[in-house]
Amino acid sequence: MGTLILWLGWLMFNGGSSGAVVGASGDAAKIAIVNTIISPSAAGIFTFLTKKHITGVGATMRMDFPALTNGILAGLVAITASCDVVAPWAAFVIGILGSVTYSLACRAMNAMKIDDPLDATQVHGCCGVLGVVVVAFFD
Repeated sequence: MGTLILWLGWLMFNGGSSGAVVGASGDAAKIAIVNTIISPSAAGIFTFLTKKHITGVGATMRMDFPALTNGILAGLVAITASCDVVAPWAAFVIGILGSVTYSLACRAMNAMKIDDPLDATQVHGCCGVLGVVVVAFFD
């Protein structure tokens, strides 16, 4: 439930950051909102399906719902920097890249034996850096 509330707030944050949401000047807000739906959707589903295979943790788990919620957050963080300047297909790719970045960061933190019970560094730190970098490639 908390992830869905964050996602709703993130929609308003990314859409409202353009400063204008009506008329012709609202085009940036429209694309920002669309991309803020596409990227976390792709990231959440991809993380849900692949995290246990990438990290090797929870391989016997049938469904990893914390991976789904953190994957959604990873997609939100990854798209925020470029939400109003990339095409929807690029938002999908950025979501997948955010998912892979999150899973690889989890694997790296486990290998270094660093305990981050909420995966905050992996979600916000690593996916945030990715989000800033991908603007140069997809804008």
